[in-house]
Amino acid sequence: MAIIVNVLQGETVLPAADVVRKCGMLLQDEKHVRWPVAELIDWINEAVRAIVNIRHAAGERRVVLSLESGARQTLPISCIQLMAIHCNNDQDDYPGRAITIASRSALDLTFPDWMAQPQKAEARQYMVDERAPNVFWIYPPAKAGTRVTASLAMTPDPITVDDPLPIGAEYEDSVINYVLYRCFAKDSEYANGSIAAAYFNTYAQSLGIKADAANATSPNRKPT
Repeated sequence: MAIIVNVLQGETVLPAADVVRKCGMLLQDEKHVRWPVAELIDWINEAVRAIVNIRHAAGERRVVLSLESGARQTLPISCIQLMAIHCNNDQDDYPGRAITIASRSALDLTFPDWMAQPQKAEARQYMVDERAPNVFWIYPPAKAGTRVTASLAMTPDPITVDDPLPIGAEYEDSVINYVLYRCFAKDSEYANGSIAAAYFNTYAQSLGIKADAANATSPNRKPT
């Protein structure tokens, strides 16, 4: 399995406390009596995971990967999808030769023995297959410990009210609509099915269809 050895980019600046405050205002519960802060944070974490599962780009992090030996590579467990591999890195993580995407079927056809070639410490091409999102291939086959810069869609870690959201500020409205849907859908004296449905529909419309989102972030997608 490839290992993340360095995170180069991906910090966000949207405080969870701001989202909690805005939700309290919209719920007319600024003191968080009916819906405590801890409950809102649970729904925020759930919203973030749901958004990243639909919009993989929301969970994008640029990282340095240390590759395993051979052509076939597997992503770390915390990764949802490989979005791109950019370049080789030296041991101090300075960028080197660019790595381009290739077609696995084309390489198999023109160079059937490519996976049996000697292992190298510098990658030139990578290949992905949407049918196996946790696997990618490197050419030439990699020496163990070869380092590359990659963009990965990552499953976010849970946050507290003191943390920033692990996704960009452009998803703030989607998070809020999801939280409000969960609040009004809760089995309590404040439940309101029609309001919950309206908030969920607004949340869903803001994100679109999952299949379209996955295809839009695939490394194999051709520019339009």
